[in-house]
Amino acid sequence: MKRCLIAMLTVFALSLGVCLASFFVIRHVAEEMEGVRTEVLRLIEGDDTERAKERLTQMAGIWRDHERLLEAISPHETLHSVTGLIIEAHANLDARDMDDFNRSMLLLGEAIEHLYLEERLRIENIL
Repeated sequence: MKRCLIAMLTVFALSLGVCLASFFVIRHVAEEMEGVRTEVLRLIEGDDTERAKERLTQMAGIWRDHERLLEAISPHETLHSVTGLIIEAHANLDARDMDDFNRSMLLLGEAIEHLYLEERLRIENIL
């Protein structure tokens, strides 16, 4: 009985540790991506399109750097939608199609928020 209790507590502690680690990684990436997304929108408002393109390229690099780790702890579809929306936003900005660019950036914000909310610390993630 004592061994069973120790094993259950060990598994619970490991599950909680993995859950907390994934939560902090997701939160860090989501906050970083949202910060860059907001900066890109501010640059567009200030008519600094070239700097906005540079920041979008940096955003894609940030996402690519974290994507391998995120693959292990989050849904595949959400990751691909974020990747696609970054590419779409950049293409729309290159084409100077501001309506589609704004739509892409709005959807990108929603996808990042969805990723964060989906992976936040909940009891279901532990059990």
